[in-house]
Amino acid sequence: MKHFIPTLCIAGTFLGACAPQDTPMVIYQTDALTKVLSSDTSFVDKPDTLHVARGENATFQFVLTTDVDLTDLKAEVQGKELGETKIGWVHEVYNTNPTHDADDMITTPDNYYPDPIIDDEKEDLLIDSHRILWVDIDIPHDTKPGLHRYKVAVNAELEGKRVCEKKDFYVQVYPVDL
Repeated sequence: MKHFIPTLCIAGTFLGACAPQDTPMVIYQTDALTKVLSSDTSFVDKPDTLHVARGENATFQFVLTTDVDLTDLKAEVQGKELGETKIGWVHEVYNTNPTHDADDMITTPDNYYPDPIIDDEKEDLLIDSHRILWVDIDIPHDTKPGLHRYKVAVNAELEGKRVCEKKDFYVQVYPVDL
């Protein structure tokens, strides 16, 4: 019994690294097909359960905002009962010559467009800006059909302390193989 108490304290400390708390960070779920531009300033949380077949990938996009400077952002997905999970930060490219006269052309006032997904382990989130987090979950052929709950956890440094924000998201797996 003597060994149980210190182990419990260590586990509590580890789990407390991303315990629910009041953070200045907000995580919005958006449709993965929506292009979130650097000039966008207003976001709406659109939680949506992704419906997938076994053998597919479930792709999610999250927008993170803050009203203070946060550094050293690190993200992880919790609840990995499905397949391999990839996490990346969407970066932008500068394009002064976008395609013109297309019916579905996206235009930005600053000519920055979201493009590469970089799997750096950490990012910064500065005041009055946003970062885009991309999550891709492999759905293996042997996945049990049903509703699977995940949680994205993002922690950051604020004035020398670690803060964390979490958001639940869901994947509905059907007994169909692709």
